[in-house]
Amino acid sequence: MKVMAGLTRAVVDAAQSEGVDLADLLASFGVSRETLDRADAWVPVELHEAIWQTAAERTGRRELGIWMAARFPPGLTGVVEYILRSCATVRDAADSWCRLANLVSPCIESELLTEGKGIRLVWRLLRPETAGTRVWAEFALGRTVRLLREAIDDPELAPLRVELSHQAPAEVALASYESFFGCPVVFGCSEYATVWSATIVARRLKGVDPVMRATLEARAVDLSAGADAFRDSVLHEVRSLLFASPNGVTLAAIAQRLNLSARSLQRRLEREGLSVRGLIDDVRRVEHERLQSSLTQTALAERLGFADGSALRKARKRWEQSTRDKLP
Repeated sequence: MKVMAGLTRAVVDAAQSEGVDLADLLASFGVSRETLDRADAWVPVELHEAIWQTAAERTGRRELGIWMAARFPPGLTGVVEYILRSCATVRDAADSWCRLANLVSPCIESELLTEGKGIRLVWRLLRPETAGTRVWAEFALGRTVRLLREAIDDPELAPLRVELSHQAPAEVALASYESFFGCPVVFGCSEYATVWSATIVARRLKGVDPVMRATLEARAVDLSAGADAFRDSVLHEVRSLLFASPNGVTLAAIAQRLNLSARSLQRRLEREGLSVRGLIDDVRRVEHERLQSSLTQTALAERLGFADGSALRKARKRWEQSTRDKLP
């Protein structure tokens, strides 16, 4: 899974302003600083979470999420942010965010629920929670509040309540959270959410622009479809090579089948937050499910390109653990 590189760039920049260098962490994931500077780039979600956690540890800011939300520069979430700013009302923007959240990251999901006469905007991460996730979640809810304050031009705008599913950091006073959000903050809840009154839900945004919004919505659809089509085409070639090529699956072999240079394919994979290794693993998992009842373990290991049956068993345990982690 992936995350829009602009978000990661902002965290890296904030850490650097505090004297923290995260170049080693970027290098460990094979991501360059230049990748983060590209508006259309993506990074692995594991890197994004690791950067949140590491930045919090190295800066000593346990409330790094809300600290970042207060300073996050506009525009780094691209077309999604500009669509939200062009909506008519807070309710309209919340509806749009629920539809567009997966453009920021496919592992993000939002849901809009009725809460009395107001609304409850839920933020979910569709993967196991980590220490980095918890900081990211605080940032996501904080950024929501700040974005609405800017869109309405009301710095005092506040939700009725903020809910966080993790426990409060021992080193951080609850008052620092309530000061930022301007409302009660409750830890240890069932999920992450902001609750808004009916009065605020009906308020109009100052940048309402139906024509611009329609144009940006069309662009968002194109971006989503393009990313999905690219991933599907690479997966198809990975599968073909896995079963047909005596030389195995390599970046160069995939690039040749797609009529691209290896460097061009590598850049595109980086933009989409993908890797050849990850895509090979995806194909192996799917094909393992399809073929396990018809082949011996030795034959299946050979067909899927594993060195031996032991390597296949290790991969299968990892896949099974990943599936269990995703269960509610």
